[in-house]
Amino acid sequence: MMALVAWQEGNAYEALRLGRQVLALAHQGYGRRSIAASVCAVPVAAALYEQDRIDAASEVLAGRLQTLRTGTPDVLIEAALCHARLQWLAGARQEALAELAEAEAMFHRRGLPRGVARMVAERQRMTLAGKDLRHAQRLQGALDELERQHAGTAPREQEIAALAALGRARLALAAGERLGLVRTLADEGAHAQALIDRVAPRRTEYLARLREACAPAAVAAPAMPQPALPLPLPLPLPPADAGNGRQLTRREREILGLLEQSMSNKRIALALNLSVDTVKWNLRQIYAKLEVSRRYDAILVARSAAQRDT
Repeated sequence: MMALVAWQEGNAYEALRLGRQVLALAHQGYGRRSIAASVCAVPVAAALYEQDRIDAASEVLAGRLQTLRTGTPDVLIEAALCHARLQWLAGARQEALAELAEAEAMFHRRGLPRGVARMVAERQRMTLAGKDLRHAQRLQGALDELERQHAGTAPREQEIAALAALGRARLALAAGERLGLVRTLADEGAHAQALIDRVAPRRTEYLARLREACAPAAVAAPAMPQPALPLPLPLPLPPADAGNGRQLTRREREILGLLEQSMSNKRIALALNLSVDTVKWNLRQIYAKLEVSRRYDAILVARSAAQRDT
């Protein structure tokens, strides 16, 4: 679909021009609720959102998500992102985060890591907008793990690597604002200002100071590869009540918090100074109490608990 291609190339005007034409034909030939019309609506809604025409984007996408369940990965990704962003702007922040988490689980079940990465990256952006740095760090752990698992030179693998790098940049900027860091970022030179403008286009007092500090740098220092941010040991999650009424112990909550960062059993054991067998035993207890059978399902429970904390 040419409208979707134009959108993925970053040309909102062309996506809107092509998409509207095809969408009108799909409405006329198959009806508004048809799969064809719903697929055509996605790049149109995304382009309208990009142009800050929020009401129009919401109207185009309204009532189409269920029809899009059978769409191609690219259509599903853009539809989920656009709808969640519209919810966020409408003030339904928890609903937006929950929808992204649901879409992430769906892409995981279908074996589509690029879709998983796009959902995690968007959740991280939103949690940072909500000033939840700790949760954003957890999500960065998931992005870093996806980057490690899908390292390569294929375009989709490179997209995952780019999302992980963008997440690290967003975290660094958020940490700088929280800690009052200016020269630490400004001393990186002109390329730091370009990155700041790309990651955080909205102006705040802190960003204004940072841009002013970056401005005098006439020559940009050569960009050096940045290591991944270290993952802090998370604070224990709040007690989780399962349907059987049993609560997680403090140790189980600590293990669940590390599991949410995609740590292996061996890494969890090293972090908590336990044996691997003890970690495995605790995981079995966690699964039983949360009434799940897989690591990923336990991770989703942990993330839901973190969202309820915000």
